[in-house]
Amino acid sequence: MTLYELLDLNMSTGGRIDVQISIFITVHLAIFGGIIYVDRPLRHNEKIASLVIYSLFAFVNYSIMKIQLNISLSLVSQIVQFESNPCCIENATVQYIAKKFNSGSYIVKEILLSVGHLVFYFMVLLSVLFDKAISKLGGTTKKKVQYIEG
Repeated sequence: MTLYELLDLNMSTGGRIDVQISIFITVHLAIFGGIIYVDRPLRHNEKIASLVIYSLFAFVNYSIMKIQLNISLSLVSQIVQFESNPCCIENATVQYIAKKFNSGSYIVKEILLSVGHLVFYFMVLLSVLFDKAISKLGGTTKKKVQYIEG
């Protein structure tokens, strides 16, 4: 493959990773918003169903992101081979990618992917398991409004 093709494919892979991160963040905002918005504890069946569904989502999302990260890693390792090629010695993009690759940046990305998914999984797990209604925690944020007819 040419350098251009490798760079183009790597950018496409990075775009797909960005989409998965956006989906990941959006789902978590929706989950935490739903837990806060529902003014009653989740029933036992709701907790089980939500954890099963979330576990499937988290596994699929992690798997997709891991595959895309591995594809990107293989593309970058091929791009790095152009680093010492006479055509690319002064190519700032190739030199930048090679510098990041050689510094271990991709190992950090893999660690962050795993740790991030684990942290959010436990946050959701604990949020669902220990869900309590706001009114049972010693107060409510909703005030009753009385209308005066006149």
